[in-house]
Order: sequence, then C-alpha cells, then structure tokens
Amino acid sequence: MCSELFRIPIEISGVPLLGIGVLLALWLIGGIIAMFVYASKSGQHNWKEFLPGWLIGALAIALLPRFFPEGLPLRGYGLMVLCGSISGILMAIHRGKQMGISADTLLSLAFGMFICGILGARLFYVIEYWDTRFQFGDWPTRLLAIVKFTEGGLVVYGALIGATLAFLVFTYRHKLPTLALADLIAPSLLIGLAFGRIGCLLNGCCYGGETDLPWGVTFPRDSLPYMEQFESGKLVGENPPLDASTGLPANLPPRSLPVHPTQIYSSIDAALLCWFLWSYYPFRRRDGEVTALMLTIHPISRFLLEVIRIDESAVFGTGLSISQNISIILLAATAIGWVFLLRQTPRRASFV
Repeated sequence: MCSELFRIPIEISGVPLLGIGVLLALWLIGGIIAMFVYASKSGQHNWKEFLPGWLIGALAIALLPRFFPEGLPLRGYGLMVLCGSISGILMAIHRGKQMGISADTLLSLAFGMFICGILGARLFYVIEYWDTRFQFGDWPTRLLAIVKFTEGGLVVYGALIGATLAFLVFTYRHKLPTLALADLIAPSLLIGLAFGRIGCLLNGCCYGGETDLPWGVTFPRDSLPYMEQFESGKLVGENPPLDASTGLPANLPPRSLPVHPTQIYSSIDAALLCWFLWSYYPFRRRDGEVTALMLTIHPISRFLLEVIRIDESAVFGTGLSISQNISIILLAATAIGWVFLLRQTPRRASFV
C-alpha cells in the first residue's frame, strides 16, 4: 500500500508565491507549445480556443496554497487512473489510424468519457457508502470528502454508466457509427481498468478476505482492511490490555492479517480481457461483437471476484453485493443483445 507517493512543493525557500510563480510559468510555456503544435498540424491559428482551458488551469494553480498548504500530493490511485487513461487513448488512436478515424475525434471522445466516467464512478461510490463513509462533519467537510476521488472511491460500474452516456451523446452529435466505435474503444476501457486496479492496491481499497496463501498481502494500520479486521476483533483477543495513553489495545500488530490481493486478480483479469478483445477485433464479422464480448466476459469475472472480496455488503435482500446484482442484470441484457446481433447480416461500418 502506498496511497501518497510524494508531495509536489508549492513553495521555494519558504516563499509560497515563488513556487506558484514557477508552476504558472511552466503552465504558460506548456500551453504555448501545445498551441503551436496544434496549429502546425491543423493549420488553424485561433489561439482563443486555448484561452478558457488555460485560464481554468492557471486559476487552479493559483489556489493550490489554499487547499494544499503542505504541497500538492501525488496519489498512487490517481496516478494509476491517469496512466490507464493515457494508455487507453494511445491504443484507440493507434487503431483509429488503421480504421480511418482521426486522433482529434478520439481525443474529444476520450475527454468527455473520462470526465463523465469519473463523475459516474464517484457518484455511484458516494451513494453506495453514504451511510458509512460520508456521515461525518459539517457540509463543507462532506463536500471535500466527496470530491477527493484521487484517494480512491471509484466504482467501475458507475464509470461504465457515466462513460456510456457521454459516448452515446458524442456519437449522436457527430453522426458516427455507434457499435463500430464502441468496438474500437472497448480494449481501451479494459487497459484503463487494469491500471486502475493497481491504484486500488496502492490505496488499500477493494480488498479480499483473509487467506493463508503465500501471495496474500498485508496492509498497514491506517488502511481499510486493517480497520475492518480491528473492528471485527480479528487482530486482538477478547478483553485485551489497553494502552493508557491511547485507550487502544496495547498489543495491536503493525499490519493486518494476510488477505487476497483481489486488486491484482482484477488487474490481471482486465489485462487479459483487453488483450483478447484487441486480438479479436480484426476478426469481427459484425459491429458490436467486440463490445458484446466485453459485456459478456467482464460481468462473469466480476461476479466471481466479488465472492472473494469482502468490502461490499449484500443489498436488496439478495445475499449478493450491488456489483454482483448489476453483473447479473448486465449479463442478461447482453444475452438479449447477442440474439439481435447474431440475426444481423455480417457487416462492418466504415469511419471514412
């Protein structure tokens, strides 16, 4: 577990404004370079298109000392989400060139899907854990906890819903073949998930149950697995001696009991499915086959992984977690989709 990798200092020699000035200068130089690169490739020189985004970024940098007086933390979870997003975009652009769709189109699509995916994932998480993790402090404190998604707390199915809505709006507005484009970006979604699950391991969330297998992992005292085991009495016996200074049991171990690294299981599962979809793409006969395969295999593997995970409780009186319930619904809907898909004449749309 390594939730916070390091902090980026926002002051130099104890002078906050000097550090902010350096960051703003780097932001300005980067913006100018990006503008000239775009102009040289597209032949357009309308710098006003870059102004709103640049101003928003500059304002965010200027406000850093207010929200992060000790420096801007670089979170392992956020870094892995970023790496997954970049990897997915590069994969889509590479295949898009082969299929005749421009990189600018895919970048615009990726931006919308990323923002809506993050919003959907966080909203799903907040709703699911509202009673246990967001019922503390006043409303400003709650709002700050809600928006701190870089520390973990993104639900995959929430991201899928949000990103799908953005995808459908984008394809409708740009009159693009929906199923063909969905097939193209399907592997990108899985590579993003593979990196994201590594972020879960660094953050200590999405953990599994106890195990004595040699690859079981332990977590430090400030982690969710440790706290779960402490509250359930698994780390100390009955009526343990208390530390007079802290009021806590005096013989608490430094790390949790070994648990299944379900984050790694999920990451490997997503990477293998990504490779399978990427390899199958050239052999598809109908638009939508690659997407249907993803929506068939992933719910099954997610359902099975939820059997090992213990961080989600049963809901709706089903004895199953919310992710397992959604997996069943998604799998049933995909089965109906397969019926309609296989009845169609083999055909693949062109982006040209």
